[in-house]
Amino acid sequence: AVNGSGFTLSGITAPFSLNAGQSAPFTVRFAPTVSGSAIGNVTLTSNASNPSLTIPLSGTAVTAGALGANPTNLAFG
Repeated sequence: AVNGSGFTLSGITAPFSLNAGQSAPFTVRFAPTVSGSAIGNVTLTSNASNPSLTIPLSGTAVTAGALGANPTNLAFG
């Protein structure tokens, strides 16, 4: 599971099983809708002897810049 504003998880669909030595790659994407800092977690839950793993997430979104002309108009003779 993933939580936190702007974070999404893809690449795996729960529930699924892994045998010893297997792996399952996944992707966490940060695509914020507002500027500022964000924190979240990916939590992996298992029936193994260590049943939970939490991976902390953080990201900072900045507002896109804008270009402008100065002066705003020119006169060509």
